[in-house]
Amino acid sequence: MKSVRIITVNSSIFGEQARAIECSLKEMGVCESALIQDNAKVDFNKHFDLNFLMKAFRPFPAGKLKGIKILFQVEELWNRRESGYYDLSDGFDRILEMYDENVKIPRGTGDVVYCPVGYSPVWESHLPEVEEDIDVLFYGSIIDRRLEFQDALNKMHLNVIFTDDTYGIERDELIMRSKIVLNIKAHKKWSYGPMHCLPVQANKKFMLAEKADGGYGPFKPEVHFSEYDGIEHCRHAINYWLKHEEERKQFSLNAYKDMVKTCDFTEILRKALGAHPEKNLPSLLSIIEPKKVKVVKPKKVKNALTHFGTVNILGAKPKAEEPKVVTLKYENFNIQPGMTTWTDMPADYKRDYLRMIDGKK
Repeated sequence: MKSVRIITVNSSIFGEQARAIECSLKEMGVCESALIQDNAKVDFNKHFDLNFLMKAFRPFPAGKLKGIKILFQVEELWNRRESGYYDLSDGFDRILEMYDENVKIPRGTGDVVYCPVGYSPVWESHLPEVEEDIDVLFYGSIIDRRLEFQDALNKMHLNVIFTDDTYGIERDELIMRSKIVLNIKAHKKWSYGPMHCLPVQANKKFMLAEKADGGYGPFKPEVHFSEYDGIEHCRHAINYWLKHEEERKQFSLNAYKDMVKTCDFTEILRKALGAHPEKNLPSLLSIIEPKKVKVVKPKKVKNALTHFGTVNILGAKPKAEEPKVVTLKYENFNIQPGMTTWTDMPADYKRDYLRMIDGKK
């Protein structure tokens, strides 16, 4: 087993994704557990076989880390795509980009691999079902664009909750109380936000997401979530899904089942850490996966009765051989008719015969 450290820049936001990485590495047999810590508490003198850093815009002295260094870039970079350059990747052995569009941004290294976030059991809260007394829930940063949606939805005279800085159990309890959970882009050019949606989908709740400008990762519109485009379409979709409760709940259950089968994060991470011949990148798995122990099979051994053939002590059948006829000519040893081979002889005769061979009366 390898030693693993996962460093976050904000444990409230990225703590669950850090645990998802840990969970997948355990499933892959890389480690028994990982140290998850904030970047302000990193001990650069301590060696770890594998170091993950989850960050976006903040520079980090990766060169000081001891062991393999992997950057997991978890933020939208639409403004970096517009400017045409982004590089905070110095000193890393590999960069994993959560958004496919970001892979195309020129930077000072070619070790960039697409690694979307997928389903992991860590997203499941295992909270009991409760009364759904919230019609529409949104959690996230309440910026001007999202305030426009909030104002429009408040005019529908529904129980609408917009909440900021809500994480963990507090967020999960709100999700369980909600009929519809909204995903609203912070900027028109944003892609689909999996880390916002997974706590909803993994708990079999209904996700209504805004149409993405970029990619969706492994997730599919109208399979894993229902999609809207703009405020008016959002209002129409909310009205429809509130009126069709059974259809909404069945959609959420089907979305969960399909997501578990087709969006498994362990397989996504395994592929991202593997070899990429098109980029001339070697497999990091050959470095971080535990060595397989070669099992040496015991050799077949012969019984003391070598003249009666080979016997496998593990119980495996020996190769078929012609039966060897044994002529028994000993005084005081009563040979019965038909006892011409060893297998013909009862156990007590075999015992007495061995004693005769060894000169024991």
